[in-house]
Amino acid sequence: MSTNLYRLRQRLHVEMLRKYFSGVPAESLHRSYGYSVSRIKSLALSYSQGKIDIFDPRDKKRIDMAKMSLQEEVRHLRKKVALLEDALKMARIKSESYEIMLDILKDEYGIDLPKKAVAGSFRCCWLRRDRRSAATACSPCCARTACWCADAAPAP
Repeated sequence: MSTNLYRLRQRLHVEMLRKYFSGVPAESLHRSYGYSVSRIKSLALSYSQGKIDIFDPRDKKRIDMAKMSLQEEVRHLRKKVALLEDALKMARIKSESYEIMLDILKDEYGIDLPKKAVAGSFRCCWLRRDRRSAATACSPCCARTACWCADAAPAP
């Protein structure tokens, strides 16, 4: 019978210390459990010094597993960050190579491709769903007399 009483007392101590360390004031625990405030604080001090263990083996195993999974998650995220940094590096290299090609086109061939498109500058008859005859220019964007979009435009 005394072992059951000892286990019950241990469970009460564990429950009380968990609540104490989670932020419940000692005075509130004094009213709930009947222990004096100085006894609660001495139990907390014993726990802080490592004399009392408030976790049973199952809880310790869950905590260890959570730590392991957290470490694995950190390892996975670090790998992902490294891959993304490599992809960003390659994208920057690709962008720089495109800029070099555009400079070569401009300097050697006189072609100026990097002009910025202004909103509304592309007014093709296909987008306007305008049927023009092949004799007139399609629009200022293509300035062709026979536009591919005049034939390919779906009927409104």
